Amino acid sequence: MKTLTNSLIIVLMLLAASCNSNSKKNDVPTPAPPAPPATDTPLVKLGAYYFGGWYEGSSHIKPALVNDFPERRPVWGWITNTADAMKAQIDLAADAGLYFFSFCWYFNTQDLTENRPANNAITLFRNALNKKRLKFCFLVANHDGYRIDPQNWPALKEHWKNAFKDSAYLRVDGKPLIIFFDPSNLVVNFGGAEPLKNMLNNFRDEVKAMGLPGAVIAGCPSTSANGISGAVAAGFDALSGYNYHSSGFSSEIATPISNMTNAEANVIWPRFINSGVYYIPVATLNWDVRPWSTTPLTEKYFTGFGKSSVESSVKAIKKWILDNPATATKEKLGILYAWNEYGEGGWLTPSDILKDSLLQGLKTGLK
Repeated sequence: MKTLTNSLIIVLMLLAASCNSNSKKNDVPTPAPPAPPATDTPLVKLGAYYFGGWYEGSSHIKPALVNDFPERRPVWGWITNTADAMKAQIDLAADAGLYFFSFCWYFNTQDLTENRPANNAITLFRNALNKKRLKFCFLVANHDGYRIDPQNWPALKEHWKNAFKDSAYLRVDGKPLIIFFDPSNLVVNFGGAEPLKNMLNNFRDEVKAMGLPGAVIAGCPSTSANGISGAVAAGFDALSGYNYHSSGFSSEIATPISNMTNAEANVIWPRFINSGVYYIPVATLNWDVRPWSTTPLTEKYFTGFGKSSVESSVKAIKKWILDNPATATKEKLGILYAWNEYGEGGWLTPSDILKDSLLQGLKTGLK
């Protein structure tokens, strides 16, 4: 009996010890789940204009550009309309902080298709495996040689609507953004502001019928009061520009690039504050068309373009967007002129001579 009692006591003690041990284990707090990765939301979302004219046999690759301006030659060579070069450019742009490319869009004047060599860059972008790193939109280059009128509009708008379906297409207020280079010649070609306004509204309705909330249609008017008010009256619900180089020039042939930055921040961009529609400001990084000019000795140009000037331009446009939230888009969009306008002197791509210094200026300016 005594042996049985002792055995019972031992069992009870072991059970108590076990319960005490489990109690201590249960007192240990459950580790918190890992925090979700931080989302990098930039203060502003800058894009850059992309010109697709760098293909085999392009007339834009002129001898003066090749021989006299080697610092503009991209590391891939003058021909950049290749899949590998596009992939590399997407990565470089995204790594430097760009949010989108705005591609210059052209049409074939013979059959109204998109079959133009300069548009090949758009196809390469849309087919790139890393395209999700950037958004894209169109700048419709409706200047002389590519004017749009009521006769070709029905065919051309179908190309834009097709692009709007791409998940990488840039949106404002949830609507795809399309920019027209010259709103004034649209007004002329459509017979006035009111007919053009009706056409643009019909286009928005067609986009809504696709299941999208509509389209934001921007124009790049002259910076005069009449130019701005005329674009608004014609139905554009956003305004922008391609570049403002002439506003920065002095009376001299060569002007410091700082003049350009000051003119945009203090004169040009403020003109759009009371327009009543969104304004997407454009920073003109540089202008120097001597490689393309038949009279290079008389062409005005800027001096001092480089890493520091790019940084200054980016800081200026960033500050202006943040200081004018009522005028800027909710997405805080801005555009840099340009990613690769080598013939006109505005570019950001790396070269053997400048390395990636221009991209470093962009990256620093965005901080």
